[in-house]
Amino acid sequence: MVRPSACLRVLWMLVLGAMAMPSFGRSVERWERTYGTPTQGDYATDVSLTADQGCIALGTCNGGFAWLLRIDSLGDTIWTRVFDPAPGIGFELRSVVSCSDGGYAVAGVTSDGPPDSTWVYVLKMGSSGDSLWAGKFHLDTSYAEGTDIIQTHDHGFFAVGEQRGIPPYDGVALCVRLDSSGHLLWMQTYHTSYGCSAWHAAECLDRGFAIAGSGGTSEGVEGGLLVRTDCLGNMVWIRVVGPIYGSSFNSVCCTPDSGFLCVGWIGTAVPERHGWLAKFDRTGWFRWQKTFGTAQNDCLEDLTATPDSCFLLAGWVDATIGPGPCKAYLAKVDSSGNILWAKKTGSGDDRRDYHAVVTTQDSGFITAGDISSGAYDLWLTKTDVLGSTSVVEKRSDQTAVLPLQPLIELPGVVNHTGRMRYYLPKTSSLTLDLYDATGRLKSPLVHGQQTAGWHKTSLPNGLATGVYCLSLIAGAQRTSARVVLLSH
Repeated sequence: MVRPSACLRVLWMLVLGAMAMPSFGRSVERWERTYGTPTQGDYATDVSLTADQGCIALGTCNGGFAWLLRIDSLGDTIWTRVFDPAPGIGFELRSVVSCSDGGYAVAGVTSDGPPDSTWVYVLKMGSSGDSLWAGKFHLDTSYAEGTDIIQTHDHGFFAVGEQRGIPPYDGVALCVRLDSSGHLLWMQTYHTSYGCSAWHAAECLDRGFAIAGSGGTSEGVEGGLLVRTDCLGNMVWIRVVGPIYGSSFNSVCCTPDSGFLCVGWIGTAVPERHGWLAKFDRTGWFRWQKTFGTAQNDCLEDLTATPDSCFLLAGWVDATIGPGPCKAYLAKVDSSGNILWAKKTGSGDDRRDYHAVVTTQDSGFITAGDISSGAYDLWLTKTDVLGSTSVVEKRSDQTAVLPLQPLIELPGVVNHTGRMRYYLPKTSSLTLDLYDATGRLKSPLVHGQQTAGWHKTSLPNGLATGVYCLSLIAGAQRTSARVVLLSH
């Protein structure tokens, strides 16, 4: 009889073996979790991918305290940290980034200083959430706040936000450049004739920066702001675009053609607004725009590039102005803004929204947002390449043009009766085979002509516990997935 501990060692060796097999694809983890207390409002503000394919999530808990959660690749909590400032000290964290040394950095705002003043606050932590250094930054005027932070190519940091109290503007975009130890390298401000704020930043290939936010227009309304700087923060160009009904950019991403994609919201009438995707070329020329959603209040909060040179957008749709239900929205678009697939999550009186999204190594995504059917909970999901969190989920609710590549869908660890699904983008000749860890054919599963769409099959009986690979060839296209099989 084999002892349980020995069984665990065998299984662990099999999993490690699966991770080491270079020629086979990896199956996709999917999960959906909420975090927080039942009666207090808990919200997500940002998420960043970690080296182990887990994440570090930032939000608020217990009615307003800043909250940091370290989550593993299965959605389980490794550790949490709650920031409880001294009485009378204003404190809020808005952005988190995983760092190259395994630690984390956060940015926000604090009033821990002279009376009637606030500061951009940056905190660097180790891998366990322990504080390493912190800094407060603003110009000579009183009020500043941080909204986003990224790590730069030299392991330093770039934080953006807003500085108020600089006449004659209501506010200006503020940028803070730090070295890896938190020492200030430079600060810069940017503004139009009517003031502006910075919400998000990206580092460009030439080591300059792109900054997205909102800026005042001559009509007295908000417009989407995009600023391009060089590596020292000197402004190269600044653009404010949008209609008379107002608009704002919440996030920016550099594109392979050295241009920029921005997402946010755009007013289409009073009081309606919709999700907004806008493309700029490298010189700041406004090339095209797309809108998303058909309700009174739709918004795109974040975007991220995908390995196939497309982009994932996250936000919410189907909302009304003010309190009320809404649906979280996730969509994949190509480089021209055409929707490849889109997914809305939520029903009834639930209020769900996504605030941040990151791409994982298995081509899936991690989203951070809020969910409420009463009190709010911080909500994290890990999806597959199509934005699904479940192997058995029905696909009929997706307003989707499915990908142009075949897919295999199954858990990473299955029992001897393991079932699977696979997707064909078009009718074609199919070969679906099962191989062992040495690359030997164990069982042909499906051969022959099959129609486009989703299909189901099962793994054969009698297989020993071990690591296997599923290989799917459909016409000239192919894909594979790695699986650990547990016997009876």
